[in-house]
Amino acid sequence: MASLAGIRPVRVGDVTLRYLSYKSGASRLTSPRLIAVPTERFDGFHSNLESGVAEPAPDREHPDRVVQVILLAFAAFFYATGAFFWFVTDTVQTSTRLYIVAAVALLGSLFVLVAVFEV
Repeated sequence: MASLAGIRPVRVGDVTLRYLSYKSGASRLTSPRLIAVPTERFDGFHSNLESGVAEPAPDREHPDRVVQVILLAFAAFFYATGAFFWFVTDTVQTSTRLYIVAAVALLGSLFVLVAVFEV
């Protein structure tokens, strides 16, 4: 909660939605952005949330380099597999080769994204 920068309320019927914004560099892909709170419980929830925003942000943890290296190795494996398939399979139609290489490259790119932003 100390990494929150602000809270914006949006009321929808009997529910109050809260859009959470984070301090620079504190949010991750898995950080919640929207919270639904019943209107009758809003006061207690809001005071707890505001006290969390007022606290100083904790130091950011350093990424685990071993996990990053493993994820990047998996990405390199997928990229190499795509390149191998593209250059070795001359008998397959170009559109099929392109489809398979694009799918494999997408998997490799997902591993890169996780290694860079989520670890």
